[in-house]
Amino acid sequence: MSDDRLNSNIARRINDTLSNESSVHTNNVRLNIEGLEFEETQDRVKNQLEGLIGVNKVDMSAGQTYVDINHDEQTTVSEISTHLQNNGYKVTEIM
Repeated sequence: MSDDRLNSNIARRINDTLSNESSVHTNNVRLNIEGLEFEETQDRVKNQLEGLIGVNKVDMSAGQTYVDINHDEQTTVSEISTHLQNNGYKVTEIM
């Protein structure tokens, strides 16, 4: 195989891979969690969430009782909520 043809095949595969990655559907959810207004609880919850497969981003709002989570199809809101509750946090509302 010629170098030009090989390079063309490699470039096509890279483009296909990038196209597949950019087509991943993400979701956003806001969870109200009891006690989240405390910095210590925020740190623990953020660490819990960032360790979950499928969670892409976790945004905390200082002094508030909610967390915004961006996740993909590798996990569901129900799985995220259950994980937090199994680790001692009380999810009071899902928005």
